[in-house]
Amino acid sequence: MFGTYRYILALMVAIAHLAPINMVHVGFYAVFGFFTLSGYLMTLVLHTTYYKLPHSYEKYTANRLLRILPSYWVVLFFSALAAAYFPIISKAIHERLQWPDSIGDWIANIFVLGLTILDGRRSVFNLVPPAWSLSVEIVFWLLMPFLVRSKARLYVWGFFAIAYTIFVSAFIENSPLNIRYYSHLAAALPFFSGAAIYMLTKRPLNIRPSYGFILILVSIVFYIAAGWIYGTPSYSINDLNNLPMLNSGLYAAMILNCITIYFLSRIDTSALPEKIMKMDKLLGNLSYPIFLLHIFTAIVIVAIVDNTCTGIICGRSWQLTAMAFPIVNILAIGLWLGVEKPVSIIREKIKKKC
Repeated sequence: MFGTYRYILALMVAIAHLAPINMVHVGFYAVFGFFTLSGYLMTLVLHTTYYKLPHSYEKYTANRLLRILPSYWVVLFFSALAAAYFPIISKAIHERLQWPDSIGDWIANIFVLGLTILDGRRSVFNLVPPAWSLSVEIVFWLLMPFLVRSKARLYVWGFFAIAYTIFVSAFIENSPLNIRYYSHLAAALPFFSGAAIYMLTKRPLNIRPSYGFILILVSIVFYIAAGWIYGTPSYSINDLNNLPMLNSGLYAAMILNCITIYFLSRIDTSALPEKIMKMDKLLGNLSYPIFLLHIFTAIVIVAIVDNTCTGIICGRSWQLTAMAFPIVNILAIGLWLGVEKPVSIIREKIKKKC
């Protein structure tokens, strides 16, 4: 059921970018959810697969980069065309989707890592705006083979991740989102949490699948309703640093993500019908393409429907979100079949190579 969960997280990121601004917090929650899930899954595959293989680090690294980069480069190419031919629409959909004006910005966009730096500052020119989080993911993917090899290393990592979070949350007045969310140091906590779920709770429980569906539903409700729960159903982009839903609410969402991942990891999948398992796998396959493609999809829609960028859909709106949903799923299927599925065969060959 991780596939369904990843799909929901990807949709939440899309809603955060395309729906009205008072839904932007769902993207923050979803990205921390992706980080937590990555921490769990990478620890799982390292301990169950890669630590047992010769040249394990090289195979693991190659596999991870192949997982991210080919699809990203395809979307980067089309997003660059969109930024060149529809600059006004591109910027209206996302303020950072602009044609890079220096070699350094191009290098950052092509190789991902330069899209965000240690203190959380991000590139002004980002042709695939959600990709700042991929730069954080890659850093932790490279570090995790060393961080989760033993429980002792995990405890040290956890100590520093928790200490950093407490410090910036409790002792820095009006701490900006840059250091609480966008920075690599901030991401250490959700990645650690996911790793800890695997390392510290290995006892099988065979939980009923219905509990997993309930927790995913609870997560969706919390994400969508957080504005009302925290008493701020409407806000502007300038309010983000001071919103309670992006202070205590961010960590409440992360705890909910941890609980959801814990229960999903212990579901007895043998109790699920084969059709449900196939659907879960399909949704999981579409999650990364949707994560990459949703903003480009919105640009294409506006370019076709409102080329002058004067209507309600040229910017954040529920109308644009609804129009983008079926199209981004279709494009995601194409990206999966055309790029990710062939690359997955290469990844398997690398894993098996002596």
